[in-house]
Amino acid sequence: MKQPIQLSFKEIASYLCHIEQKAPRKEFVLYEPKHWVRPNTLIPMSTLLDEAKNMLEFVGLHNYQTNIKFEELGENEGGNISLNDTMEPVVRINISNAFQSNWEATLAVLAHEICHKFLMANGLYCAIDVNVNETYVDLATMYVGFGELMLNGCDTKVGNMSYKLGYLTTETYQVAYRLACNVLGNISTNRGNSIDGFADKALNLWKMKDDKNELLKDCFVKKSQHMSELSRNLSTMEQLIIQCKQDLSSGYDTLDKEFFRELKQKDGTFSNKMAAFLTFFNATNHRKDDEAVEELNAIFNEALYKAYMVYQQHGHIELRQEKVTCPSCGTVGKTVKTESGIVKCPKCYRTFYWKADQWNCTCYQRQLETQRREEKIRFDQRVQKEVEEKVRDMRKKTDAEIESFKRNEMAICKASIRNSMPWFYRWLASDYLE
Repeated sequence: MKQPIQLSFKEIASYLCHIEQKAPRKEFVLYEPKHWVRPNTLIPMSTLLDEAKNMLEFVGLHNYQTNIKFEELGENEGGNISLNDTMEPVVRINISNAFQSNWEATLAVLAHEICHKFLMANGLYCAIDVNVNETYVDLATMYVGFGELMLNGCDTKVGNMSYKLGYLTTETYQVAYRLACNVLGNISTNRGNSIDGFADKALNLWKMKDDKNELLKDCFVKKSQHMSELSRNLSTMEQLIIQCKQDLSSGYDTLDKEFFRELKQKDGTFSNKMAAFLTFFNATNHRKDDEAVEELNAIFNEALYKAYMVYQQHGHIELRQEKVTCPSCGTVGKTVKTESGIVKCPKCYRTFYWKADQWNCTCYQRQLETQRREEKIRFDQRVQKEVEEKVRDMRKKTDAEIESFKRNEMAICKASIRNSMPWFYRWLASDYLE
């Protein structure tokens, strides 16, 4: 016997969703058998045929004749249905002889086999994978309203023999039944064990809220809040980037003016050597604007690193600028093979330095780790220094208190000795004690 198939809550919901899309139904109603046969009593054939006809009409399969009988089937086979001739208006179902006196098991077999016909009539049949096809069929019994029949008959006994009908585990049937009742029919049922914390919570919220549109709207708002925040942050970041680009363009323009346009003549010689030296002198001094650029580089590098690591979890992404882009006018030039060099824009004639190598995550990660180690070392040194200063202060305070205590005790001792002597010896003893 094959191992029963265990499905997660999400898998069950996905199967039912697909069935609903292929075979939509106006309303969800639990099927109530038309007939009842006492346990261990032979099932009349007329009762069986009438019940099968009633079940077919319940799922929308009208004008079908029924050819249903009990047969000697293979081991662990509860029943089968003939689906070869889809155009013939006859439903041929064979049920195992073992269930001739078991009405609940017979109804479960009928429910399963009729759902084979129901799915095929609605264009949902997987001939390639038997397990997938049978999973659809078993879950279709819950979708059409045969859930009670399946739960009552899927685990049954005939004499001393136990039978497991269907292809799914009992727990999967119970979860699918609760899901179909609560979502499709808004029918409260607690049959079976708890599903899991998230699924139980979702089902309870779904049942409690009458307005499903409002519920989905609230859910949409909660799910999209983080994306909305990201969209706002990106818009704000774009404004900041625009400002940074403007400042960068202005900075490049100043450098181009200082280093090239105002210094050199057409033949390449310096027009003013003193101005050239002053430019060199200013460039060698670290200025505040250089500090601002370094700080912005550190901020953007860290932001790039964190965003890059998030995207790397979903797939490889390469951050690289292969084409030269003028920082002043934005003109995109040709692809460059060299990683760095001085470039002159063919449009605005600005001269700038271009670095086209790939943004290196590993290199930045090492820099970040080195920076963090250095910060930790500085922090540890600062803490150690503070601790040493506190220990030093405590020692000074303790030494002062000890000296004060000694002086007080010595004064008390001297006074006690003087007081214990006769009065005419005290003046002699005072000089000695001092």
